[in-house]
Order: sequence, then structure tokens, then C-alpha cells
Amino acid sequence: MKPDRRLLEDLNKNWADYLPQYARITEEQWGQIDAEGRGDIPLPGIRDRDPLSDSFTENMPVAPFDPSCDQIKHFDTLAEIVAERA
Repeated sequence: MKPDRRLLEDLNKNWADYLPQYARITEEQWGQIDAEGRGDIPLPGIRDRDPLSDSFTENMPVAPFDPSCDQIKHFDTLAEIVAERA
């Protein structure tokens, strides 16, 4: 088993209480990940994409830099988790 697979399994099994819903992997998604042809592998909710990288380059938060960025809601979720558990 690949190390990244072990890490993902560990996170999903042992840290589910701390893992945001968008970052959890369903049984259906495990099937997609393990499929020979790979197809459309589910992507994580937060990942390195142009709006995020460009906002860091410009030293700006991503929301004001690109309000249409689909990852903003996931950053909001993380902020809520931090606020609840701090």
C-alpha cells in the first residue's frame, strides 16, 4: 500500500472527528481512487489552484482576491472548526 493511501485511510478512520466533511473520503470515492483507469478521482476541497496561489503571491486573502473561488467555503469551514475548538 502506498504511503499516501495509508495516510488518507488513517485520517479518515482515526481522525474523523477533526476532519472537515469536505475532506472525508466515501466508500464510492475509495473505489474511484483504486480503479485501474483512475477516471475522475475526487479532489480535496482545498488544494493548490491558481486563485489560491495568486492571492498568496499578491499577499492577499483569497476571498477578496477572487470572490468566485470555490474553495472559500472550505476555508470558512476550517475557520469555524478552529473557533469552536480553540
